[in-house]
Amino acid sequence: MSAARRKVGDDDRLRRSSFMPVSLLCPQLGDAALRLQLFTAAREAIRRWRPGFEKWQLTLFRSQSGDGWDLAISGPRFRRILTLNGPLDDLPGLVTAYVDAVLSNAEWA
Repeated sequence: MSAARRKVGDDDRLRRSSFMPVSLLCPQLGDAALRLQLFTAAREAIRRWRPGFEKWQLTLFRSQSGDGWDLAISGPRFRRILTLNGPLDDLPGLVTAYVDAVLSNAEWA
């Protein structure tokens, strides 16, 4: 079994063992490695603030202004849309920072 195949299998086991219904949609982002980094960063940030089994969805798409990316965060009784500005390689860090900031200040009903 190749190292790459073993790594994919390890990732699958990790996802099953730490199941949390978080989905990330980014139809305009073609880099699969960056999408995985974004998913992992978003899942860990949400888990810090909301450790339950709630369903969360993050959608990342190019901003209509052409500068940056728009991030829509949806969860139970929660929806925010933010614009992220920065280089493409910084998106995982930006997503983590914004999710942390938004969820730390959220008022949960």
